[in-house]
Amino acid sequence: MSTPVEKAQDALQQALDNCAKEPIHIPGAIQPHGYLLVVDENFKILKCSANFLDFSGLPQDELIGTPLNTFIKTESINELANLLIDSALSALRYCTLTIQTTQLELRCDAVLHRSGAYRIVELEPHRPGDGHLQNRDFHQELMQFSVQLQKVKTETDLFNYVVAEIKQLINFGRVKLYRFDNDWNGEVVAEARDERMKSYLGLNFPASDIPEQARKLYSINYLRLIPDTEFTPVRILPDDLDQEGAPLDLSFSCLRSVSNVHLQYLINMNLKASMSISVMQNGRLWGMIVCHHDSTYRPSYAVRMAAELMAHTFSAFLSNHTLLKFNSDEQLRELKFRELNQALSPDVLLEDLLEDHHQLILDLLNADGVIIKLEDKFISFGMTPDKPAAQSLIDWAGRNINDKVFASNSLSDFTGLQEFENNPISGAIVTPITRSMDNCIIFFRREITTEKKWAGKPEKSISQTESGYQLTPRASFQRWVEVVSNKSRLWSTEEVELSAAISGMLLSKQYEDSLRLASYKLDAVVNNSTSLIYIINTEGLIVQINAKAREAFCLPKDGLVGNHYREVFSKSLSDITDEHIQVVQTTAESTSFNEQFVQGGSEFHVITVIFPLYDSSSKVYAYCIISSDVSEMHNVQETLKTSNKELERVAFVASHDLQEPIRMIALFTRLLRSEYADHLDETAHEYINYTLNATDRMRVLIHDLLEYARLEKEDIDPPIIESNDVLEQTLDELKFTSMPADVSVTIASALPSVPMKPEHFTCIMQNLISNAFKYQKKNTAAAIVIDCTDDDPYWRFSVSDNGIGIKPEYLTKIFDIFQRLHSKKDYDGTGIGLAICTKITELYGGKVWAESTQDKGSTFFFTIRKTRKQPSSVTLSDRIESIS
Repeated sequence: MSTPVEKAQDALQQALDNCAKEPIHIPGAIQPHGYLLVVDENFKILKCSANFLDFSGLPQDELIGTPLNTFIKTESINELANLLIDSALSALRYCTLTIQTTQLELRCDAVLHRSGAYRIVELEPHRPGDGHLQNRDFHQELMQFSVQLQKVKTETDLFNYVVAEIKQLINFGRVKLYRFDNDWNGEVVAEARDERMKSYLGLNFPASDIPEQARKLYSINYLRLIPDTEFTPVRILPDDLDQEGAPLDLSFSCLRSVSNVHLQYLINMNLKASMSISVMQNGRLWGMIVCHHDSTYRPSYAVRMAAELMAHTFSAFLSNHTLLKFNSDEQLRELKFRELNQALSPDVLLEDLLEDHHQLILDLLNADGVIIKLEDKFISFGMTPDKPAAQSLIDWAGRNINDKVFASNSLSDFTGLQEFENNPISGAIVTPITRSMDNCIIFFRREITTEKKWAGKPEKSISQTESGYQLTPRASFQRWVEVVSNKSRLWSTEEVELSAAISGMLLSKQYEDSLRLASYKLDAVVNNSTSLIYIINTEGLIVQINAKAREAFCLPKDGLVGNHYREVFSKSLSDITDEHIQVVQTTAESTSFNEQFVQGGSEFHVITVIFPLYDSSSKVYAYCIISSDVSEMHNVQETLKTSNKELERVAFVASHDLQEPIRMIALFTRLLRSEYADHLDETAHEYINYTLNATDRMRVLIHDLLEYARLEKEDIDPPIIESNDVLEQTLDELKFTSMPADVSVTIASALPSVPMKPEHFTCIMQNLISNAFKYQKKNTAAAIVIDCTDDDPYWRFSVSDNGIGIKPEYLTKIFDIFQRLHSKKDYDGTGIGLAICTKITELYGGKVWAESTQDKGSTFFFTIRKTRKQPSSVTLSDRIESIS
């Protein structure tokens, strides 16, 4: 159930929504001080205001369809039609004409505008006292107004001059200039008034006083007059829909009726008449010139048009003044930005640059502090929050803003972070330097506590009607002071854009510093390398060599640079270098070769690798040649080869010779059991069984060890086998020897031809399938699935089961030799089978691994190259591996 507070909030929101939806541009009625006629292209009357029916003396059905020249002379209609012709804006875009019936005749000011497919004619009768306006020179007054605008020095004087001149022109009791802020609240920045009229200078009016749909109308129809706030609206007849099926749009109407809420608002201010003129700046509503009177008052159309033109002149001057100020500020920012750019010396690191020029960066953004976060490093200058608060802001931006710039003058409201409530820092621009917030720049502004003076407390009053909750105009406009805190000065669009430009500059600087530091480190690595390193250009000239190469040739620092490598290398080395550079040029990949030579009675083995260097356009501009002495590794490898062969021979002989005594132990134990069975008790028979089981396990273990020892890591040239056929033979053997009858084996897809010795493929499959039915859950028949998929350049085989599964921590350990996860009494085996599988797959350049879920089964994978394994001399890494 909603609380009273929640109910009040819901009611207020409904009232605001209803206000926003009010169709003030289609009221279906006008104010009574004029007539409105809707005509077609031929000036035939289609609709009219009800008061024109009274004026014409005709009933509605007779008036509708009547040509307009029944009441207005044809030459006046032509003059009226000319107002629609697109031409340069004249000083006063209206005409004066006479409308008449057999009984009445009226002199009127007339305007014509379009509304969809219709033409709307608005007629405003002259008043008896308007005759003197015929001799008034409005053009001269407007010219003098424009000239005097140029002489005003300050913004305050400018605003005061405008309201004073317009008041003198139109003679309302009070004229005030009303400027909108970013939230569309309006502040009275200038005022001219009679003594009897209340002053609102310096006070603010909430945005709800002029809601969004009203502001949209003010942006296209610049003047609105209400001569009498207690008028009775005059309906437009007939009130059916227009040709497009919509009510008549009166957005551009001068006589358009007004919302009852607004009329009550004016009455609450003790006003009898009101006029508003829009002030535009660069196409956007900047503010309003609002005119009030304490009695009914209708200035003539000519006077109102002159006032509107004054407002337009002021708008143009204001836009130009703002543009000049913007250009001046922009020039200053550009000078500072250029100064910062000039400070980006390659010899100065980013942190030193910030230390020396941070005030310049702060001045560019009119900021009070800045934090630059580079990975885990915080660099701060000026007034900034503590590190935890800054990190909270960065984390919030990473979650909510991602890699975009955001700016706020109230961090506590915008982010909801408690760290910025009652914090002396209230505003920030957060700009990522890289795509993540690990690198970003944050500009800060201090809190500015201000007093905001309102014309009445800006709280919304609501009332409940048949159509729902509605806003009620406030009755009091007495000054009310609000203390505004937790806010900084607003960030301008230019400052936000400049922040992004500065972050881009710092990113480039950080990148350059990283490259320079990396270059220093690379130079240190190259010059301290024990290998000989040369860089030659595409013409074969040596452009750089390292210290080891200079030492090898007993040359000074710049020795060999500029020489062709053929002038330095021996002929045989030059020839093989030529050959391999051709390979690099053809393949755009690195290549390597080895040399063996004797010097000073010693044998040397050298590996040389050559790879291309690319410029920023991905074009090869040089080649790097690295020669490494691997003689020591070669000697170690040869020693290991000899030692391994000797160990293999010893292991083979020892394992083979162990078979005979094991066979003898098993034979005589069986003879003992058969010949002395009647003389042995139960314990003796048990001991005999233990002995026979142990000899069987020993025999299997020695067999597996011999198999493991025979597998050497060497280049092989296997035949191409049909793995389907080999698998069928393997399954037949398992069914005959060890596989239970209830085991189900499914081959999911046709198996490919592979380059592999058949006995090796059989060994892998025997081990994996045997494990699949060996480690089966009790009282569950084993279901094994064998499959193969294309994993170019490999074939990837898989053996899946529905067994007991393997814990994640053991998925890699099971491939180590002698690793067992269960006791021998639970599951037999030697712990060598998977190690043999590993060694076999490595022989063929592949690998073996497992995936498993406990109690749901396991899948073992192994890969085999589609083609025979390439010779190990192709790459430098393989060469070093073969030597080591």
